[in-house]
Amino acid sequence: MTIRNSQKRLAAKGCAILPLRLMVGFGFAAHGYAKLSRGPEHFAAILAAIGVPRPHVMAWVTSVVEFVGGISLMLGAFVLPLTLPLALVMLTALFSVHLQYGFSSIRLKAVSASGAEFGPIGYEMNLLYIAGLLTLALGGSGALSIDRYLATKGEARTPAPGSPSDSLSDICIRLAQLSDRDQLVRLREALWPKTPAEEHARELTMILEGKPVVTLPLIILIAEASNRDLAAFLEVDLRSHADGCNPSRPVGYIEGWYVAENYRHQGIGRKLLAKAEDWARSQGCVEIASDTWIDNEVSQRVHEALGYEVVDRCVHYRKTL
Repeated sequence: MTIRNSQKRLAAKGCAILPLRLMVGFGFAAHGYAKLSRGPEHFAAILAAIGVPRPHVMAWVTSVVEFVGGISLMLGAFVLPLTLPLALVMLTALFSVHLQYGFSSIRLKAVSASGAEFGPIGYEMNLLYIAGLLTLALGGSGALSIDRYLATKGEARTPAPGSPSDSLSDICIRLAQLSDRDQLVRLREALWPKTPAEEHARELTMILEGKPVVTLPLIILIAEASNRDLAAFLEVDLRSHADGCNPSRPVGYIEGWYVAENYRHQGIGRKLLAKAEDWARSQGCVEIASDTWIDNEVSQRVHEALGYEVVDRCVHYRKTL
């Protein structure tokens, strides 16, 4: 794997934001701990001197918010709601203390035998902390975070509203037949709404009759519920090559993968994918690939949770002539 692909893979998993989250969180926790260890009453005296109302209350609030908020940021817990109070702390410090001293946070006045002497601290550091908080608010908690762990567990365990009573053991995974065509058309329309139903039906007829337009093998797997409804489908075929895969041999490729909304969060998609991977192995493949839209975050999380890694990203352009 190239350095570029490794970089993309780490970025997709949220690792790029991890160092920032740890550093910003540690900075807030360290400042909060310093205030608490010296006693918030000392900080209250400073707040009173600069005219902050209710200085003793604000001293305790600021110290606790910085300490607890910093630890939570490092753990990646409640990152989004914490960014606002922490940013307010920085803005208050910026306008009440540091603004009058200009931008620079490092003002070296002299170096004597006792060490370096620095002047008043400007608002540069406040802006850096605020920029870090804004990045976390927009970019999410990133890798190794409690927020991401809870979100993943919630998606896996929470059944969709109105889910049918079928358990995973009641779902039958099998090859699609021509009699499944009409239900498959509806599922395909949900996945690829820009294609007319007539075209879906025509293409499915050719595939299910064993006459696909492609030259390499292609199959459609379906998940059938106990009431004979189709809960999901997956189209998998072979490609001569795929981005990020060994170009010297064919690779299995997920062309379409869709689970009906009221059957989601039950492991049906995972079961379909496992069957597709078994089929690809039976065709001599040692790799299987897939793709999704760059803004389809749900699909990206599902792929990554099932062991797929990002190997490339591209931007498509067009120009009207």
